[in-house]
Amino acid sequence: MRGSIPLQATMKEIIKANDNLYQLVRTIREDQLKNPNMEDLKKYFYCDTLLRKQGMLYFCRIIEEIEYEEITK
Repeated sequence: MRGSIPLQATMKEIIKANDNLYQLVRTIREDQLKNPNMEDLKKYFYCDTLLRKQGMLYFCRIIEEIEYEEITK
């Protein structure tokens, strides 16, 4: 199929932290950056959340929990 994107190329890893789900966009080791502007990096990667763990930076998008009402017949 010419011009199609394989499914695995479009899927992103989902992680859970602080009782929230996040779509992981990018990980970077903290020591690779010197005095970075985190707000600029979040904009660059189109992320709204930055998580840190064991020397790694996780650029993520929060997956909003929706409220719904079950419809019964």
